[in-house]
Amino acid sequence: MENNFSSWLLKKLEEQKMTQSELARKSKISTGQISRILSGTRGAEGKTLSAIAKALGIPTDVVFREAGLMTQELEMDALTKEGAYILERLEIEERKNAIRHLRLCLKIQEERKKGK
Repeated sequence: MENNFSSWLLKKLEEQKMTQSELARKSKISTGQISRILSGTRGAEGKTLSAIAKALGIPTDVVFREAGLMTQELEMDALTKEGAYILERLEIEERKNAIRHLRLCLKIQEERKKGK
């Protein structure tokens, strides 16, 4: 699975004309760790995959799926995917505020439905 991920990641770097050093800098992962991931001698998990996704500007679920850590495809429409992508890029306090706002919107919607 890791070799497939390594090949996929190398292809993404080529597509974005990004070097391993640039990926390391943007993801805040050491160049040595990036090198080991790309050679397939080291796997990548959780925070590392999220950092790689952010550095490449692609949704984390895509990276997790390519790494073999997420096999079930969730059915989401484009707007929901965009919302999830935006949320994961926000800093934690802004993310919390956005979630509070979404909960309030849901509560209002549910109250409207009860009133009908």
